[in-house]
Amino acid sequence: GRLMGVGAGELTKLDHAINAALLLVHVALRSGDRAGLLAFDDRVTVALSPRAGRGQMRAVLDALQPLRAGLIEADYDEALAYLSRWQRRRALLAIFTDVLDTDQGAALLRQCARLRRRHLPLVITVRDPALDDAARLWPREPAESYARAVAGGLLADREASLRVLRRSGVDTLDADARTLSPATSSSSAGRGCRG
Repeated sequence: GRLMGVGAGELTKLDHAINAALLLVHVALRSGDRAGLLAFDDRVTVALSPRAGRGQMRAVLDALQPLRAGLIEADYDEALAYLSRWQRRRALLAIFTDVLDTDQGAALLRQCARLRRRHLPLVITVRDPALDDAARLWPREPAESYARAVAGGLLADREASLRVLRRSGVDTLDADARTLSPATSSSSAGRGCRG
């Protein structure tokens, strides 16, 4: 969706998520687990069935290569309902996304609650270090005061959405873009489902 097209350092949030997903797939495959891929915006754009083996890493790389963030809002209802029908075996579902408000969070929560009946959803959000910096900025002029207030409001809304997910029993990982890959690998260790 469009929020993943936002810059987070030199890369977009989508680029950081792709890097973290590749590391997660690599670790899963090296451990003998199966790994698959589902990518979406307002519709499912990639659906790669979970498989084991070295050939799967190449398939994931090929599937991720053309992905680009668009200006379209992510449709969690469509994509995660599709995932629920498509992935029947119990699995760790690493959902790379970003939520900035409670409306987006509500759709994600609704579908994660549904997925939790069979799977282990892990919602992984990419923090933008520039937004954190703007919220902590000590203003020296009026424009900086405005930027700090807007950044603080966005972060508060984002944290409220994540808090609702956590209270509902959904595991979350909110990681800075610069540390997303190792944080994802560490967080998913021990949560996987064999098979």
